[in-house]
Amino acid sequence: MSAALHLFACYRDFERARVQIAIAARARSNNSELLQLTALLDRVQGRWEKSTAGLERAATLDPRNPELFASLAENYHYLRRYRDEERILDRLIELEPGQPLFLLNKAESAFAEKADSKGICAAYEALPSSMKNNAVLTGDRVYYTVCARDFAAAEEIVMKSPNEAIGFVGTVVPRRFVALWLELVRGNHPTTEEFGAAREQLHQKVEADRSDPFLLLALALADLAVGRKEESIEQGHRAMEMRPISEDAIDGPRIAATVATIHAWANQPDFAFEQLSILIRLPDFVTYGDLKTNPAWDPLRNDPRFDKLITELAPRD
Repeated sequence: MSAALHLFACYRDFERARVQIAIAARARSNNSELLQLTALLDRVQGRWEKSTAGLERAATLDPRNPELFASLAENYHYLRRYRDEERILDRLIELEPGQPLFLLNKAESAFAEKADSKGICAAYEALPSSMKNNAVLTGDRVYYTVCARDFAAAEEIVMKSPNEAIGFVGTVVPRRFVALWLELVRGNHPTTEEFGAAREQLHQKVEADRSDPFLLLALALADLAVGRKEESIEQGHRAMEMRPISEDAIDGPRIAATVATIHAWANQPDFAFEQLSILIRLPDFVTYGDLKTNPAWDPLRNDPRFDKLITELAPRD
């Protein structure tokens, strides 16, 4: 079991991980941990129905395992099965009533389904400081505050963060970079003179780890913000090639969606709409809430094709 997890999490060697799971299953075929790991492999390889069924079965075998239920809730979220996600999150709150993250997850679900930016911002502000100041959660706070169009509050979160690096597009970036992105989406025109040092910091991180597509994606966004559009598009496409949707059903769509925003800001809407028309039919994080509120999509909002996308994802009840 540990060998399979190591191969999966550290090396992304999915097939060898499956071999190790098969070996372990000979002795304990009905084990919830094996079922969960198999389901996570199925998920990243795009076998969503099988993954969800495996997690549901594991939950019946281990009905008091919060980690297992959290994985199941994530599947429902990706699949936009918000009522099922809500049911599982209520179960998690029942299992661990002192864990604030599950209430936060409920607010995130409401944002994804209904664009409730007010609710999710309030949920983040209610977190204890020890959690609120986490680098990754700080990045999430900035994202939702920007979606609420409170740019001044988002800037304040960045400036008051005790961390020199903040979560952004699947990685952790220098705080100054987040300030650069805020300048762009609020309609200003950041310059290399103002933000060149932040861009260079990212470039050095990319050079130090050429295997991380999210760092490259962050660099692409930095170049986009300071007007280096051709370099930005090239870097974005390289990131897509490093982690294509066909090989990773979680990271692939996230990267493709970000590259779509790059094309939108580079005045190339056709590619952006081509990607979005694919992504809204995949289980991933492109949601009604994101399209409805995120200023990263503002260059596309006056195009009738964008209204059609929002209508397709709009809540039905």
